[in-house]
Amino acid sequence: PQPIAPDEELLEALKEYVESKHGDWAPGWRVGKKMRAGGGSAGAWDVYYYSPCGKRFRSKQEVTKWMGVEGDRRRASRVDARDCSSEDFID
Repeated sequence: PQPIAPDEELLEALKEYVESKHGDWAPGWRVGKKMRAGGGSAGAWDVYYYSPCGKRFRSKQEVTKWMGVEGDRRRASRVDARDCSSEDFID
């Protein structure tokens, strides 16, 4: 298996990316990792980011788009648990 950074480093990288795009960082974000089991990319890791309300994202770019800082202004730029609507929660 390929090595992967600790959760704290992945979250810090996400925070730096959000702030570099002029987004507002909110506490409560989590990271999840899953190793690919089969196929040509077996042993590689998939990293997922979870918002304070539990919405899952596959990339930093998806996070900033959801926040409204990647040219998509459908969301407020400040995202925290109070900003999560009912459809943003994981079932």
